[in-house]
Amino acid sequence: MKEKTFFERIKSALALKGNVRIIVILSFLSSIGGKMVGVVWQPFVLSLGASMPILGALQSTKSIIASLVQPISGRAADRLGRKPLIILASLLTLAVFVLCIVARTWHFLILPIVLWGVAALGSPARQSLLADSVEPGERGTAYGVVSFSGTLTGFFAPLLGGLLATDYGFKSIFYVSILMEALCLGLMVLFIRETLRERGPGAIWVGEDVKTALTSLFKPERGLEGFYAAMTLDAFSFGVCGSIFFGMLTKTFGFTSYQLGLLGTIFEVSMAASLIPAGKLVDKYGRKTCLIIFGLLFLLLPLGWLFSTSFEMFAALQILLGIAVSAWGPASWALLADSVPEEGRAEAMGRFTCFKDLLSSPGPYVGGILYRFFGFRGPISASLILHVVTMLIILLFIREKKHK
Repeated sequence: MKEKTFFERIKSALALKGNVRIIVILSFLSSIGGKMVGVVWQPFVLSLGASMPILGALQSTKSIIASLVQPISGRAADRLGRKPLIILASLLTLAVFVLCIVARTWHFLILPIVLWGVAALGSPARQSLLADSVEPGERGTAYGVVSFSGTLTGFFAPLLGGLLATDYGFKSIFYVSILMEALCLGLMVLFIRETLRERGPGAIWVGEDVKTALTSLFKPERGLEGFYAAMTLDAFSFGVCGSIFFGMLTKTFGFTSYQLGLLGTIFEVSMAASLIPAGKLVDKYGRKTCLIIFGLLFLLLPLGWLFSTSFEMFAALQILLGIAVSAWGPASWALLADSVPEEGRAEAMGRFTCFKDLLSSPGPYVGGILYRFFGFRGPISASLILHVVTMLIILLFIREKKHK
């Protein structure tokens, strides 16, 4: 038997096969613009005259729309294929960035927010495509490697975004994002290979299919009720605090776009350094175990934020945040992928995401209201309490299906 070369061993260890290789490249390119936008989005909205409750309402609107389209698009991906939905999502994202460039007040952001939410229709297809492309025992590693490729841009993209916004204005970020998304679209069309083995007959976009997808929305798969509850409450907790965090730092401490970019870079570097080891831990020790261990780190963050008063203190906590986040995505997606059959995987992922995002969508608006009445500590204290409950649900009610 021929011995594997060094690079072949690396590819095998990191599950770099088939679609995974191109998905890694797509993750890297798309995250350049995405991380730049992520750093400046909240101060950009505030600069167009929005208040904190309006910022939260826009975030909530996006989440509601994103959640509603995903069970339908997941069902479509299981019948028509993963690739068409991924391409459509990319086209919608391009439209969002173009519309943001021409925005004059926050009112002009309503249409791009709607389209941004609709663009989430590609998420179930992307997650299923990745799960389809590797063996069950490699899924945690695959999700970790893809996430790692996206976080590599965190070494420069957030800081570069902050600098560009400071020197050339917020809208310069959207030009870069358009370029990156256009490159991704071309690569998707040329190199992504469809993984759906048997396509269902007929079109998905008919009333009966939509009705079927939505009526099954609040019926979690048997054995996943605890998983649904924990991930939904975690998402709501993030919405209350994390989704408006940079906006709160801008309003409360007067942090500049450069400082926000630096905070984003520290987080991304920390997560990048942790992701592949975390993915390996997810495959070795189990999904639930890693959710518990890394979830406990989240409890330390709001406690630190409550007593932070300087940029340096917030910067140090970004390191902890990066480590905590690194295993959360690979563990949760791998647990879900293990628990549902391949032929219904995209629909299950879309239904789960819709359930989670729909019920957690008021989080940013609630956070904005809490900030208005209680200041910086209001959303953070609420997030801390919610995450304590989340950890209890994980401990008591999540059941993990062992993969072979």
